[in-house]
This record gives sequence, C-alpha cells and structure tokens, in this order.
Amino acid sequence: MLPLVVIMLHILVGTAVMMIIIKKLFPGPQIQSLQIEQLKAEINEMKVLALHLQKSMAVLAEQGGQ
Repeated sequence: MLPLVVIMLHILVGTAVMMIIIKKLFPGPQIQSLQIEQLKAEINEMKVLALHLQKSMAVLAEQGGQ
C-alpha cells in the first residue's frame, strides 16, 4: 500500500512540474510579465509541495520500518 501511495504522489508532482515547464517553454503568442510572475509563483509552490512530500515520505518510511 505504501509504495503505491508514494508512486502516485510522485506521478502527481511530476505531472504538475512538467505542465509548468511546458507552459514556460511554449508560452502563448505574447509573454506578459504577469504570466512570468505567475509561473515563478507556481514553481515556488511546487518546490514547497516537493519538500512537504519528501518530509511525509520520510515519516511514512519511518513508520513502515517500525
């Protein structure tokens, strides 16, 4: 059960990161500074989410080892 949860979380985070990267690489016809700021904010949110994911995975690994 635990490996399945970890794999699903990895897929979810990876998909979100890839969507952000694709948006950044292939923007619309015009790039507005507001869009760039939104992308930066989204990337920072993903970094925070990844840190929370790492912490929760460490906790789950500890609990699984007991």
